[in-house]
Amino acid sequence: MVSRKEILEGYDKTTSGISLIVNHSLPVHYDKIVQTLNRPLDQAMEMGDNSSLWGIQNSSHARLEALEWDNFVGTDLPIAVFLAILSIVGSVGNGHVFFVYFFRYNASNHRTFVVALSVIDFLACFVAIPFEIVDMRYKYTFTSANTCKTFRYINHCVVLSSGVMLGVIAVERFRKACRPFLKQLSTKGAMMACFGTVLFSVIINIPVIVFYGSAEKEADGLIVHNCQVLPSFRKNKFYKMFYGFLLILSTSIFLICTVMYIFVGRVLYKQMKFRMEAQQTHRGQTQSMIQHEVESESSSVTVSTKDSSSNGGRLSVLRSLSSASANALNRLSSKRKKIGAGRSRRITIMFIVATGVSYVGVFPNSVILIIQAVNKAHYKSLAAQLGVLMGFLLRGYFLSNVTNPIVYSFFDDRFRRELKKVYSSSILKCVLRRK
Repeated sequence: MVSRKEILEGYDKTTSGISLIVNHSLPVHYDKIVQTLNRPLDQAMEMGDNSSLWGIQNSSHARLEALEWDNFVGTDLPIAVFLAILSIVGSVGNGHVFFVYFFRYNASNHRTFVVALSVIDFLACFVAIPFEIVDMRYKYTFTSANTCKTFRYINHCVVLSSGVMLGVIAVERFRKACRPFLKQLSTKGAMMACFGTVLFSVIINIPVIVFYGSAEKEADGLIVHNCQVLPSFRKNKFYKMFYGFLLILSTSIFLICTVMYIFVGRVLYKQMKFRMEAQQTHRGQTQSMIQHEVESESSSVTVSTKDSSSNGGRLSVLRSLSSASANALNRLSSKRKKIGAGRSRRITIMFIVATGVSYVGVFPNSVILIIQAVNKAHYKSLAAQLGVLMGFLLRGYFLSNVTNPIVYSFFDDRFRRELKKVYSSSILKCVLRRK
């Protein structure tokens, strides 16, 4: 704040190119002038000397921008760099996932869920994360209320849509693995579930448009504007009920996913154990059959030689060939079934890992927000202890939007193959065009 002595002797602001000199001989209302340093321009203009107060306002704004930049570089720059990396990696990764699954896969529940998640994750990485960086950069001078409302609403929608959709996927995987003889969700049903999830999130988060805006607060002795919950709603019952509902909903989805995947994990473990025992039994039977064939090899050679010179021998040869063909077809059919079952297991494990990574990022954020709501003093103490790490934990929920493509590439071998084909064909076309 400006002291009385500074006002009486003169206030010179060379950075803005405007000087304000107040002499002892002039009637100076220094209390009002000090207040104008922290007031909007229209209030300052009402005090009399418009040009002088304009200079004070400019000097106050320049000081505000300097403090804002220092705060960003000193506190938020590492978080902004981290978020920028997440935004780039996530946008590129989810773009690849959408292209490959949408254009190279046949219609299925698996494809429908992955495509829907890739669209939501792309919006989070391409829209929500950049806005978070902008919000951190202009922490003191964010004056656009409509921009604040729009992007906060988008942020809430993509986070809730992603969480609810992971819950829907968990239920679908549970029914497929643990209740295989019941009626399963069709591809059309999966599409309707995805559409319903997004519509639910869009409607539920409408209050966010009302709650958020460009709010005023005091920081470093100045009145600043930030994109946050408006002061008039912070103690509002409806505001508390809304975020209480979101907390209960997210906790319920977490519990549903946990319980569903515990049952799915038990089934997968039993299947894996049964498969290992069957393989050991098959190996033992194969070894005994080989030993038996070796022992009877000499006699079978003699018999086949005698039979080959007669019609009976020809029939024996034809029977052996038809038997071998039937065995080959049976082996091929069983191999295809094993491949299909193995792929279904990998897809289930893929969604389990994706859900786990999602909640690893969401859980610290939820805990910190609960602490903030219950005990603000403890929250401030925790923020002081964690420092910059607090900013990373509060934005950890963006991790799931970025890591999903990485999870798909690890567990879906077909996704890797199709991606290689896309790039191979693109490179080949470029080479042929140059020639």
